[in-house]
Amino acid sequence: MQKPVLINDNLDASQEMPVDGLFAGRMCSNLKWELKYWTILPLLALLIAGVMAILIALLRVPGIEDVFGGDSQSFFEKGLVVHVTFAFLIWYVGVQGSLMVIVSSNGRPLLLVETIIGRIAVGFAFLSFLFILIPALFNLGETSTNNYVPILIQPLFLFGLILLGIGLLLVIGRLLIRVCLHYYSDPVVLAVTCSGVIVIISFICLFLAASDIPVGLIKSEIAEHIFWGMGHIIQFSHTLLFMVCFFILCRGCMGETPISNLVLNV
Repeated sequence: MQKPVLINDNLDASQEMPVDGLFAGRMCSNLKWELKYWTILPLLALLIAGVMAILIALLRVPGIEDVFGGDSQSFFEKGLVVHVTFAFLIWYVGVQGSLMVIVSSNGRPLLLVETIIGRIAVGFAFLSFLFILIPALFNLGETSTNNYVPILIQPLFLFGLILLGIGLLLVIGRLLIRVCLHYYSDPVVLAVTCSGVIVIISFICLFLAASDIPVGLIKSEIAEHIFWGMGHIIQFSHTLLFMVCFFILCRGCMGETPISNLVLNV
């Protein structure tokens, strides 16, 4: 029987090889495990955000206030905050965590302590879902629609954000150590590392704002004061992540990039 002719038979060997060879085939099993769950994290967050969007839309149905005893507006506001938290904040955390894991692969296996850090980070990130959801489902706390980081002023919700932040900071810290100990020449590694540094700066702003709260502010004003600087700075990280993803997709799919490595480094 004659062998069927494949469409790519005329391609040379270099075109059949993975274009983004810096990361292809160089990821150890532990990093593959982490990447799997850091990829599931933002997808699950979008699913939850979609379900919350349906629920808060139903809260606008006439007569629904009879079901909630006239408190449907409170449920609506809390559901909206949780929807934004999952659709934007946790989504970006998941994307950043995935990229941190990808650029950590340089052919060297993880040390035991690095593996433990990665597992704890993933566990904290997923555990945060539960604590962020509970206040909205049980109508607990008070809403505060801050710029970029709307929150519920409620211990469980805030604890969930703390777990999420610790999980992200753990993988950022691990990457920074690996970058300092081993040489990485790819601009994607530099860009993702810089995005992690920006996140650290945003957390520093959070702590500085929390340590200097003006007297006489109400709860919602205190929350706005604490999260305002962090929320604005972290947008630089999100923008950089968008550029990195676009750069990787172009390099992997077309074999060329819209900007040079030097421009991305700058």
